[in-house]
Amino acid sequence: MMVSRRMTLVGALGSLLGGLGSRNAHAADVGPGRVSTEEGFVDIDLPIADVRREADGAVAITARALIDNVIVGFAIDIRRDWKATPLSGSDFLYFGKVSLRSLGEDSNRFVALLARLYKVSQPSRPMLVKLELVAVGLADDPSKVMTTPVRMKLFFDPDDEGSGEAEVYVNVDVAARKLQFNEKDPEYREPLVRALTEERS
Repeated sequence: MMVSRRMTLVGALGSLLGGLGSRNAHAADVGPGRVSTEEGFVDIDLPIADVRREADGAVAITARALIDNVIVGFAIDIRRDWKATPLSGSDFLYFGKVSLRSLGEDSNRFVALLARLYKVSQPSRPMLVKLELVAVGLADDPSKVMTTPVRMKLFFDPDDEGSGEAEVYVNVDVAARKLQFNEKDPEYREPLVRALTEERS
């Protein structure tokens, strides 16, 4: 039986790459990434290359990393409006939306990296240009991402009961210029790679 990761919120929630392409000519301009497989979970740290606030209030973040001599990355847009839902004590969950955007070949290599680390089949399609996702801020308000670190869980194709076909944790620390793409549950590995590359009906 697969083990599911649980993120603890104080007082509230209990709960390699090789052959993926040649080194990019601009690799010297990209910071190194980090891959961790502690306790059987695959976590990837990427440096934040660019942050900007859009006219609609969304924060657009580009994360790119050099991992095993190839550049991987993607962009995430964090929307402005998040609905706070109180938990016990003084903690809240914040519900809203984010977009994942492809950076072209960098993102195709990122998905290939995921598939390799997850030990699932390599995708036959490139990463989708853009995915609109439901997200929840785990005791952190993502609308404040420019001034405070935030922890989010992203849902791919969520159902009426609130769970998704695949889920992943994304943590953003703008001040530290770091984005973390952390595995939620090994059972989501194949669905996550599929969701990143296949159009939903």
